[in-house]
Amino acid sequence: MRRSLLFRICLVIILPCLGIIWACRKTDNLDLREALVVWRGDPAADGLGWTISLTRDHFEIPTNLPRQYMIDSLRVSVSFEPSSKKFYCMCAQPISMVEIVSIKRR
Repeated sequence: MRRSLLFRICLVIILPCLGIIWACRKTDNLDLREALVVWRGDPAADGLGWTISLTRDHFEIPTNLPRQYMIDSLRVSVSFEPSSKKFYCMCAQPISMVEIVSIKRR
C-alpha cells in the first residue's frame, strides 16, 4: 500500500515537471534562411512596408520585425513561421504575413 502511494505521488509531481521542462526547452534546430530586409514603401501610400526578401521574386511581410533590423538592404539570417494575420493592400487578395522566430545580422 505504502509503495503504491509513493509511486502515485511521484507520478503526480515528477511527470508534470518533466512535461514543463520539455515544453520550455529552446529549439536549436531553427531553419535559418539568408535574406535581405527591404523597405517597400509606406503602407499608407500603398507600399508594403518592411519585408524580408528571400530571393529577387519572393518576399515575406513580417508581423514583428524588431526596430534594430529596420535598415534597408540589411543582410540577415532569419527563421519564421506562418501567422494568421493578413496584410491588406490594393492587391487582388490580402497577403499572408509571417512571424519572426529568430533573426540575426549576417
